[in-house]
Amino acid sequence: MTLMPQAVREVCAVSGLAVEALDLVLVRPGMNLRFTALDSGLHWGAALYRA
Repeated sequence: MTLMPQAVREVCAVSGLAVEALDLVLVRPGMNLRFTALDSGLHWGAALYRA
């Protein structure tokens, strides 16, 4: 958990996004997170992350 803030900063830097632009950051052991996405090219996907 101590390296997570730096990891977030690095991901944002590579993406050209300011950390302040993030809408939500969830980090809690034992969480099951679901991500879904659909873009204008009708590419879609889903992922499950277990923290």
